[in-house]
Amino acid sequence: TENFIICHPNGTFNSSGQRFWNAGFASTIDDIGFLSALIDTLKLKYNINDEKVFSTGMSNGGFMSLTLACELSDKVKAVASVTGSMTINQITNCSNTSAIPVMQIHGTADPTVAYNGSLGVAGIEAVVGFWVNHNGCDSVAVITNVADVNTTDNSTATRYDFNQNCGDDAAVVFYKIENGGHTWPGGSFLLPGVVTNLDFNA
Repeated sequence: TENFIICHPNGTFNSSGQRFWNAGFASTIDDIGFLSALIDTLKLKYNINDEKVFSTGMSNGGFMSLTLACELSDKVKAVASVTGSMTINQITNCSNTSAIPVMQIHGTADPTVAYNGSLGVAGIEAVVGFWVNHNGCDSVAVITNVADVNTTDNSTATRYDFNQNCGDDAAVVFYKIENGGHTWPGGSFLLPGVVTNLDFNA
């Protein structure tokens, strides 16, 4: 009724019995091949606009969405990562040759995917900078403070729009959550002691 289709694919199980995507580390599963075939299968069954196939995910799903931006940009036309990142190796070897719109949402106090990076994993500002440069956008952002509508969530948010002179109008948007944890902003599942920003809905 709203003229869009949403699909929630699952990754395979890792050694701990958790769902997991091969986003460039700790797996040999061909998830790029799987998701490419899934898109093809959905297109056979439904009326899908090739230019409006998007991917988003949280944590490992955010890593996977950014992996798709590098490796499947012929089919996935924009991505958004919430609490995900990229490996340093991916940034070095990103094979995507076209500009692609990217959104990154990340908390500065994320204990799972560290804001400043960790062994083999790039810091979030480096990831954002990579896509700004890759898309040919001006490096100076339009900065907007997100209204602090929930003053009890122990966090605030700032939006950075890199949208000037980008190739193919492929802007990069970054939501920086000060003191934000490994959570989905605006999410309804709130964990005790974990900071979830409630000023906007990711």
